[in-house]
Amino acid sequence: MQPSARFRRVVSSGPCVLCATRAGHRDPHHLIPQQSLRRHVASLRLDEMPARRLLRVLLSDVRGGVALCRSCHANVEAGSIPLPRGKVPDVAWIFAAELGDWAVVGLERTYKPQGGQDGNRNEG
Repeated sequence: MQPSARFRRVVSSGPCVLCATRAGHRDPHHLIPQQSLRRHVASLRLDEMPARRLLRVLLSDVRGGVALCRSCHANVEAGSIPLPRGKVPDVAWIFAAELGDWAVVGLERTYKPQGGQDGNRNEG
């Protein structure tokens, strides 16, 4: 199951969160990996149809994505350029908190503070 067309359209409509370009194609990037969302839904042991609906909702939630230009997206996915925590929008942390501690911890482990600062992430 793929993210909705709305997710792709809304998330990729902004500038690249890393290089700020608006030129060219921008990809929607899931801040919580799609595979993690799939594992989460599977762990709930729902019947097939409710599980499919929930997965579609989670994969399509625009709070869980940011826009990256093709070049930055390829580099982030390859691990050659990190996406700093300050580039993760506050709504992504809210989305993760709604999913559970596993998702918040995943964001914290994946997106490190840049220069010792925590960026948008509010502690407390």
